Formats: sequence, C-alpha cells, structure tokens
Amino acid sequence: MAEMMKQMEAWADNGDFTNVLEGMMEQLMSKELLYEPMKDLAAKYPQWLADNKDQVSAEDYERYERQHDYVQQIVARYEAPGFDDKNEAQAKEIVELMQQVGLRS
Repeated sequence: MAEMMKQMEAWADNGDFTNVLEGMMEQLMSKELLYEPMKDLAAKYPQWLADNKDQVSAEDYERYERQHDYVQQIVARYEAPGFDDKNEAQAKEIVELMQQVGLRS
C-alpha cells in the first residue's frame, strides 16, 4: 500500500496521475462498456417502476423516474448516428448524465 501511495504521489508531481485518471474514466464511460447494460436497464425500468410504485415512497419513485429518464438519454446518445466516445464533448455529456443517474435528491 505504501508503495502504491509513493507511485501515486510521483504521478501527481509530474502530471501523470491526471492522465492515468482521465484514461481510466474514458475507458469506464466508453460505449463498448456501458451501452448494453444501459440499454438493458432502460428496457427493464418501466416494468420495475410499475411493479414497485406502491412499494416505495413517492419521493423515491420520482427519483427513480428521473433516473430512468437519464438512462434513456444515455442510450439515445450512444445510439445517435454521429456518436463518438472519443469526442471529448460527447464523452463529457455521458459523464454528466451518469452523475445524474446517481442523484440522491
């Protein structure tokens, strides 16, 4: 663990850490990795919402509906004809939408 911390400090000192972090985020948000799970989630959400409407609070239900909307937006972005996850602006949109999916309020 100490060795890993030293390595991270060295990366931070010369800017490599930022590059490593950006590379990891790029891979984690790639269409190749996220599209199918998001598409599957978008397809299953309506049934889950219908089945669980009376099982969760109204506040939670509204939050789940918003999450479903964000998941659908992510799928739509991935399916757009000109989508390229190497495009920085498009990748940033996906990251922002993913952050909204995790919203708590």
